[in-house]
Amino acid sequence: MVMNSEEQTLIDGLFSKLKDAETASAPRDAAAEARIKEHLTRQPAAPYYMTQAILVQEAAVNQLNQQVKQRDEQIQQLQAELQQAKGQSSSAPASGGFLSSIFGSSVSRAPQAQPGQTSGGGWRDGAGFNPAPAPAAPQGGYAAPAPAAGSGFLGGALKTAAGVA
Repeated sequence: MVMNSEEQTLIDGLFSKLKDAETASAPRDAAAEARIKEHLTRQPAAPYYMTQAILVQEAAVNQLNQQVKQRDEQIQQLQAELQQAKGQSSSAPASGGFLSSIFGSSVSRAPQAQPGQTSGGGWRDGAGFNPAPAPAAPQGGYAAPAPAAGSGFLGGALKTAAGVA
């Protein structure tokens, strides 16, 4: 199995971040470092699997962050639509009292939009509600690793990450 260029870029990017963290962090805990070295001595392949797990988890976090950002934008849009609707209803003239629906009213009302109809720009436009949106592209320049059976490094990454997480 041979590593492809995308996998090389992901690995290099991870170790670049680790180098930056090493230079910017507080002194390491000597006991923790000794314990980690002990495990690495007994499990020399651990950095390989740790790298796979980190990359898969980083892609998942980036994807979830993108989904949160999209939800925040939807919430803001819906709040703006709600405020606009409240503003329109509060500026409407009085309808003649609580018994006017039974006895009639001297004030004529404009027809109201039925629930389920939108004036455009809302989340209901298009094909309707989609309970399973397509996954968003992760941020940070990292693509989510595909579980390709023939891939050398990332081929087993999802399996490794599932076992570690």
